[in-house]
Amino acid sequence: MNESFSIFNFSSKAYVLGLVAGIYATAMISAIAFYWFPEPFYFRPWEYFDEIVFHNAEHTGEWRGNSKGNLSRGYLFRYQQSWRTEVSVNADGFRMTPCSLDEYPILVVGASHTFGSGISDHESIAWVLSNETGRAVFNGGRRAFYLPKLLANPALIQTRIIIEFVADDLITPTIFADPLEVEPYSPLRQHDPSWSLLRVPFKRYFIPAKLFRIFRVDTPYFSPASYGYDGAYARGHGAYVVAFSPGDSAISLMNIERRARKIESLGYRYVFVPIPNRSRYYNSYTNAYSQSYHPLIVAGLQQRGVHAISVYDELERRKRDGVHLQTDTHISALGANLIAGKVASYLLESGLLTDIPRHSCALGG
Repeated sequence: MNESFSIFNFSSKAYVLGLVAGIYATAMISAIAFYWFPEPFYFRPWEYFDEIVFHNAEHTGEWRGNSKGNLSRGYLFRYQQSWRTEVSVNADGFRMTPCSLDEYPILVVGASHTFGSGISDHESIAWVLSNETGRAVFNGGRRAFYLPKLLANPALIQTRIIIEFVADDLITPTIFADPLEVEPYSPLRQHDPSWSLLRVPFKRYFIPAKLFRIFRVDTPYFSPASYGYDGAYARGHGAYVVAFSPGDSAISLMNIERRARKIESLGYRYVFVPIPNRSRYYNSYTNAYSQSYHPLIVAGLQQRGVHAISVYDELERRKRDGVHLQTDTHISALGANLIAGKVASYLLESGLLTDIPRHSCALGG
């Protein structure tokens, strides 16, 4: 009896020690692989830049690899797609454009659509806009409503035009509710001496955790229904479409106009451009007013004397050609090209560029 108990006890200890050693070895292998080759652990450059490039000056600030969309992460077999993207940022962490200068007459600001999530440098709105207008454009896109921290950027002292892109589902009564106040410049990319691998979430590179995420049971991997890409977004991303009312638009218009007047008082020309959310084209669960919200906001701003541009119809006409990435909510290279083309035409036709000379660094120059 004592001998059996001793054997059982030894086996239990060996099992525990083996399990601990296996987990430790796997963690070390994962960490070493992540340290030397971090890109394969990311499904797109957005998180890669947030977690590594913006904190570690030793990295080149470039991504040269494949990207995958939101739908691909949510399914095991269906909706799988990857494409090559080339993404680079300058020393301060902002997306590269054709012109690398000490001053930029045009600044574009916004979040992921403006940054160009899912598309390469030369396909971004800012890059195409620079080529279309022949003027140097600074891509300040990354974080929504980051403009107050950008205005003091030394490279933007000579900026004359500010174009703000905002996803239309963010145009709620809370948008720009706080008056704009210029803040000290804060680059996206800063050297962080305390940065280390420990600052990156463990689940990012721990291989078993990544496998568990792939095979977790609470995602619709094996849903028997088969939807097209648009159907999947209409059903799976319906929460992204906000239901609006006339009261919402009245407050939003007031806040945007106040922001425009403040920016104009600082000596800039301000242009507001809402970008329609992908689900707005396919989701039928919102009211009729919400479906027409985008052009209503633009018309309301124009009536108030604010430069505003609607790109809704351009994207609507070409939506079957892929104006959004097939497995992602962000605009595609085609969508960015259409938006940049519409904005460039407006700038040229409105005379906003008359006193801004062309520059040879832009293809349009």
